Amino acid sequence: MLPPMPTAVVRSSRTPALTWTPPTPRPTPALGLGWTAALVAILLAVLPLAAARAQVAGNNTAITIPTSGIAAPYPSPITVVGFVGTPNGLRVRLKNFTHTYPGDVSVLLVAPSGQGVELLSRSGGSSGVTGLTLTFGAESTTPLSEPLITGTFAAGGGNSGFNAPANVIPRAASLGALIAGSPNGLWRLFVQDFISSDGGSIAGGWELEFGDFGLPTTPSSPSTFTYQGRLEGGVTTGTINARFSLWSHPSFGALGNRLAAPVTVSGIAVTNGLFTAPVNLGVQVPTDIQTWLQVEISSPAGAPFVALTPRQPITTTPLAGAASALGRSTALPAGDVVISGPQGVLQTGSLTLRAPGALSADDSGSPGGLLRLVAGNANTAAATPPVGTSLNNDIHLIAGRNQFTDDWNGNIQFFGGASQFERMRIVGDNGFVGIGTTNPVQALDVRGSIALGTTGELRAASGEENLRMLRGTLNASGTIAVGSGFTAFRTGPGTYQVNFTTAFSGAPTVTFTPWNASLYVFISGTTNNSVTVNVRNTFNAATDAPLNFIAIGPR
Repeated sequence: MLPPMPTAVVRSSRTPALTWTPPTPRPTPALGLGWTAALVAILLAVLPLAAARAQVAGNNTAITIPTSGIAAPYPSPITVVGFVGTPNGLRVRLKNFTHTYPGDVSVLLVAPSGQGVELLSRSGGSSGVTGLTLTFGAESTTPLSEPLITGTFAAGGGNSGFNAPANVIPRAASLGALIAGSPNGLWRLFVQDFISSDGGSIAGGWELEFGDFGLPTTPSSPSTFTYQGRLEGGVTTGTINARFSLWSHPSFGALGNRLAAPVTVSGIAVTNGLFTAPVNLGVQVPTDIQTWLQVEISSPAGAPFVALTPRQPITTTPLAGAASALGRSTALPAGDVVISGPQGVLQTGSLTLRAPGALSADDSGSPGGLLRLVAGNANTAAATPPVGTSLNNDIHLIAGRNQFTDDWNGNIQFFGGASQFERMRIVGDNGFVGIGTTNPVQALDVRGSIALGTTGELRAASGEENLRMLRGTLNASGTIAVGSGFTAFRTGPGTYQVNFTTAFSGAPTVTFTPWNASLYVFISGTTNNSVTVNVRNTFNAATDAPLNFIAIGPR
């Protein structure tokens, strides 16, 4: 735990007195990769922790950006007093930034020294944005992306023609140069829209973050990692070439969105579709914004490169620093233990997590990528092929035992929510699935309503009986106008017979409606295979006429 930080008073000419508060320590995330349709990848990287010591001064007054001209207020001030020494780091944060055309806007930060640095210099692109948090760090080397996204970036720089009094502000060499001395004094933020017809706001105001940030928010050395993949087409045994590049957008191809130029790795050996390639992007990879890795494959080596789509997101994953502390600072329920690693085996493409006390002789790997969660005795001595073997990317949930008899008799049960009942069960003895019941009597037994369709707009038919339904329209000649699942014909004047292609298990209930409201019908016979209907006029004479019908009966 870090020692408590001193506090100092910060006053603004426009806002009540504020105080600095040390933020919660935040570890720099590690990197991980997702999946693409054609390639499974694992990114292995070790990144440093970000420093936690920092203090914040802010002005939460909203800044309104007009369709053209200076914002209100102009400038927005923060007065810093009581800071001892010189901070080693500076970050400036624009909170809740919204604009219909960010490329119209320039933002100038002016330090107490009188020098300024443009954070935005009409560099936000043409795509409208809503509610972004834009952080500009003296230590960041990440360029602004187009369109803008929430994240931490290097100040854009520039020399826009601001209105007075910002028109005479000299520009500093960098954002870091603004803290060459004490940060105490008046800090000003000038915001101006230079092109008409689009406007916006910085609704949450802005803040300054001072401190000894220590390590930068990006790795201090070129990012290297090992890329492992499996091809589902092309070369299965031989060599390929691969090309890797890093982007700040999942699809845009503008060079302003490319964070790392393409790096080619040649002559990669492929065995049974699997390959491993060491990659060095040659630049620092940011960990405080969402980034995407573009992978292009030349298969076989020398063939044209084909870009895999979509780009693979590099997700920020917190370092697992709490696991070890859990055993020291938090009491566990009786019988629970803290484990430092998986209770099982990790082999090529295969990970097995085995509950403590579960016996198993299954240590087989899997070339296809396999995740196994085991509770109980999963010994596969007599099983062929071994349970752990998989040529596909499978997930096995194993409950029960498979020792010599292949006897899987453990239930798999799903719970959700605190003190809630069981939500779903897969019965080990017969494989029946129960939702809303712990004793399913069918392959799928649902106790409750079932919503169907893309938006849940359809509901499964319900009732005490298991029913099915037909509907149709007959022409006056007895031919079918609308509907399917039946045949029809006219047997005589005003008399029609409908035969069901698939018979009901019992006689259905059938309703006929003539198109002419002055006519009436009566049904002269209904079986599980067919129904006969008669049409009469007001003089009780047989009359040919088009009809609608609905038949509902037991399956």
